[in-house]
Amino acid sequence: MARLTAVEQVVHSLEAAAKLVHSDDGRLTFALKHSDWESGRNLENLTSSEIFDSKMMHELASNHRQLEYIAQFTKALSDSASDLLGRMGRYLEPCYAKMSKGVVSLPDEILGLIFKFAAFPEEEGPKYTIYLSQVSRRFRRLALSDQSLWSCIFFRHDTNLERIDRCIERCGDHNDVHIVLKDSARVEVDHLEYLMETCSPFASRLRTISLFGDWDGSWEDANSDYTLAGTLNQLLPHPLTLPRLHELRLSQAFNYDPNDRDRRVWISTEEINDDDSWTAPNLHILRCSEYIPPLSFPFQTITSFSLKLTLVPGEGISGQMDELRGFLFRMRNLEEIDLDFINDGDADKYLGRDIGIISLPDVTSLTIHARNSSLPFSSFWVLNFFMKCLRMPKLERLDIHLEWQKSDTLFTPDTLNRALPLFIYALMPDPILHQHLKQCSIELSHSPSEYKGVLSSKPSELRVRENSIELKIPLDKIPYVTVLEVKTVGYVCFFLAEKTKASMQPYQLRELRLSSCNNMIEKDLEDMARSLDDIGASDTLEHIVIRNCDLLDERMAEAVMENRRESRIV
Repeated sequence: MARLTAVEQVVHSLEAAAKLVHSDDGRLTFALKHSDWESGRNLENLTSSEIFDSKMMHELASNHRQLEYIAQFTKALSDSASDLLGRMGRYLEPCYAKMSKGVVSLPDEILGLIFKFAAFPEEEGPKYTIYLSQVSRRFRRLALSDQSLWSCIFFRHDTNLERIDRCIERCGDHNDVHIVLKDSARVEVDHLEYLMETCSPFASRLRTISLFGDWDGSWEDANSDYTLAGTLNQLLPHPLTLPRLHELRLSQAFNYDPNDRDRRVWISTEEINDDDSWTAPNLHILRCSEYIPPLSFPFQTITSFSLKLTLVPGEGISGQMDELRGFLFRMRNLEEIDLDFINDGDADKYLGRDIGIISLPDVTSLTIHARNSSLPFSSFWVLNFFMKCLRMPKLERLDIHLEWQKSDTLFTPDTLNRALPLFIYALMPDPILHQHLKQCSIELSHSPSEYKGVLSSKPSELRVRENSIELKIPLDKIPYVTVLEVKTVGYVCFFLAEKTKASMQPYQLRELRLSSCNNMIEKDLEDMARSLDDIGASDTLEHIVIRNCDLLDERMAEAVMENRRESRIV
């Protein structure tokens, strides 16, 4: 039995070695020498005419017998591997036969769909469409036959203007057109003039306009043309009627302190001139990255706004919060807001003043990502201030995604368990002012490998209960929510943050969805249901839905619900 176990270990070791050291063509890239064998190292210092003592003779004879066995064993391994190779080959041969034909075997329709996926990487324009058209005659024919592949007009300071003309010619007269302007240097005014003149004939077909810039250091220069706002100020005065324009993307890189290139700084956004001549009645989506539009932003038809913003320490975050408040306050038609805040150091430990009330009368959906958040929780946390200022009387859906700093490996699970309820509490709006909130999603995430002892390294290993992260949800902050979705790295329970006010509003939770809660076990499910019973929120719950949880399934959820029904009957 021991010998068989040893043989199996050898086979497993060979398979592991094959994954690590074999070359791409399946051939060995090395040769074994006598010295690579432990039993072969003794031969290096021996001669055939030497007279050996009994100890050496015994060692050589023993090694000889071992090597005879190894030779037989490796032959058996070789025969077995050859047989397995043949079996696999019979399965793979039909596939290889088809693959050997490559793209030749693909019909034009499938190849055309592949082109659509490959041709439009973000911020690159039609570059890859051009590459595809130069591969072969067939590729060129397919690329030229699909006008939509040429509908993305890419522009920067050194763009080949003839290439723009060719793209415009190839995109036809009816397809939507997308403009991408990306640069890291000053775009000459005459080039922008040419771009706007070129856009005029097909302005009525423009669907999206994207400006990507890296103008670091330009804010030190008196010439504002180097900035994103400066570029906008050069584009907007050109009269364009844009009935199809649906989305505007404004993205810029960070600004750094000229005296300390490792320190980010926040530079207030420049004003946009009010002499704009763009008519865009259907412009509804605005996506910004590291850029907050100024109060003079001219497009008031925006209904969906997303912002990715790195919070800058010190005075920077105060300026960011003030400018964000001002912009949101002015955008009266907003219905969807998606805010992605990335903490830089301890920037989110906000020490600024109260930013005042932000009234958003038509917002129905709010998503907040808090990434790299600092721990432990501080009562001055920036999002605590921010959420307290929001007034969204029509809010129907709230999505919260919290990711704390990966470097905080010194925090024990007890510290996390005390801090996380405060995070969640701070990110939930005042229920008295938001009585239409019916759907809520809460997601916690970090890298489990960074937290030794907090989580098991494998999902199938049940962790010690005391070492797991507990997500405590204050149900009295979301009493009107009927559908709650949770994704967490630990387990879930419910509590009341303000017990004295809890009885004033009956809870309406009907469906609880657990998604990718890979560290929860059945006992956690039972404890979670019990926590709902303890706060008097069990009567309305009708369903517990399990999705992609390694250690839970629908059968367990049904069992928990059945037990609760039986306990109520008794």
